[in-house]
Amino acid sequence: MAERSRRRIAGAGRAEILTVARQLFMARGYRAVSTRDIAAAVGMTQPALYHHFSGKEALYVAVLEDELARRSAEMWEVARLEVSPSERLATIAERIATRSRHDLSQMFHDLRTEVSGGTRARIGAGFRDAMLRPMVVILDDMIARGAIGSPEVTGLSVPEMAMFVLGVIRMLTEVESGPARGRQRSPGEVGQITVRLVTLGLAESRTP
Repeated sequence: MAERSRRRIAGAGRAEILTVARQLFMARGYRAVSTRDIAAAVGMTQPALYHHFSGKEALYVAVLEDELARRSAEMWEVARLEVSPSERLATIAERIATRSRHDLSQMFHDLRTEVSGGTRARIGAGFRDAMLRPMVVILDDMIARGAIGSPEVTGLSVPEMAMFVLGVIRMLTEVESGPARGRQRSPGEVGQITVRLVTLGLAESRTP
C-alpha cells in the first residue's frame, strides 16, 4: 500500500515538474534556467528533482516530447473524423493555432542552439511522428479526391507538402513575433486561410 502511494505521488510530482519547467523554459530560455530554479519553483529540493530527471537537458527533452504527444493526439483525432479532408485540414489548423497561443518558439530556438546533436535528432524524429504523419494522412486523402495536386504535379513529396502546410499554419499564428508583422487572426480564420492557400495557392479565390 505504501509503495503504491509512493508511486502515485512520484507521478504527480513529475507532471508538476514538467508544467513548471515548460513555463520557465518558454519565458526565459534554456540557458537562463537551471534545475535549481525549476526545483525551487516546484517547491522541492534539487536532489528530489534529479529523482525524476537526470539533468536539465533530459527535462527539456521531456517537456518538448510531452507537448508533441499532446499535439499529436489532437491531430490524429481530427485526421480520423468522418468529414471531408478539407474540413479536417481546417480543424487541424484551428487546433494548432489554439495551442500555439502557448508559444514554444523560444524552446524550439534553443533546440537548434543550446542542446546536443543527439537531442536535436531525437526531437526531430518525435516531430515527424507526432506532427507529420497525421498531416500526411489528410493530404493523401486530398490528393486522392483531386483537391490538391499529386507529387508528380507539385514536385513535392507528401511529407514535404505536410511541412509546407505546417509552415503556413505557423506563419499565420506567429504574426506578432515573425518578420511579416501581420494582424492577429482567430483559430477559425487560420483554418480557413490554410485550406484556401493549400487548395488555391495565392490565386484569386474561386468556387472549386
